[in-house]
Amino acid sequence: IDIEPGSVEEAKDNFRNSPWPDRLEAELVSLQTFARRGKRFDLVVSNPPYFNEGTQSPSRTRHRVRHSEALSHQELILCSQQVLTGAGKLAVILPALSRDVFVEQAAGCGLFLHRVLNFYPMSSKPVERAILQFHKEEGKIHEEDLCQYTDNGNWTDAYKALTKSYYLAL
Repeated sequence: IDIEPGSVEEAKDNFRNSPWPDRLEAELVSLQTFARRGKRFDLVVSNPPYFNEGTQSPSRTRHRVRHSEALSHQELILCSQQVLTGAGKLAVILPALSRDVFVEQAAGCGLFLHRVLNFYPMSSKPVERAILQFHKEEGKIHEEDLCQYTDNGNWTDAYKALTKSYYLAL
């Protein structure tokens, strides 16, 4: 689901060209509206709006998808909690600087951190993104690191192994 028509159309094209075109669908709808339908899922994956504040982008569309005006992190957590089955999981990718606040908000809503993938652009750079997985039950946190590029600018073997199933360049 997405609130931007262009993103929904791109997803539909990608789905048609995937190995599972009959199992995937894309819909133009907000998460808030979708959550009220009462459907339940084992997994919610989200690349949510990254920024809670900051400079306005000259492009209204770009600003809307990157900033949390239409979907705050708190709303994402609450709606995800609503649509997840009892054993359901929420997975998100966020800027590393947003990690701790998001984890706190999620725990306050009954979603607990279980897995973390710290994403580094290069080994010499600080962590850039955090890929987080939450469950409804508390448990041990499993943490890993992934570096995208080697020092000479090539993709690392670990990054290629992770993305080879959907990157045409691999």
